[in-house]
Amino acid sequence: MTRSGGILAQEISEITDRIEPVTRDVVIAILRDEQGPSRLFEGFLREFEAEGIT
Repeated sequence: MTRSGGILAQEISEITDRIEPVTRDVVIAILRDEQGPSRLFEGFLREFEAEGIT
């Protein structure tokens, strides 16, 4: 999921907050699943940049 996809998922979460709590829970789970690998990649990228590899 791209950052724009993440923003869309956050908007869906906000919209469905009171109307459809089950959908909101699914969106939150998807966001959580997508953010983990992104954070890991960003950590590796910072490490490589600090070592002057990139």
